[in-house]
Amino acid sequence: MISAGRTARLAITPLRAAHAPLLFPLLADPRQYQYVPEAARASVTELWQRFDELERGPAPGVDELWLNWVLLRHDDGAPVGTLQATVTPGDHAW
Repeated sequence: MISAGRTARLAITPLRAAHAPLLFPLLADPRQYQYVPEAARASVTELWQRFDELERGPAPGVDELWLNWVLLRHDDGAPVGTLQATVTPGDHAW
């Protein structure tokens, strides 16, 4: 299990499906997907479904570790964005 963390200005916490309404306004901007093989989700419900999938992790038998976090500002709790990494066999990550 990956625990939460803190910096001087940010809280770093595991991503949960419940974060979808908070993050939807940030992640709805299609310009963020220019260089990644994903597209913005069309609704909070679609984003919630995606976050639920990420929260559950890979299917049984899939040898990967999914690491997903949300960044929140300490001063007002506003979301800054997300961090993601997938660790595969041989300790390769992307």
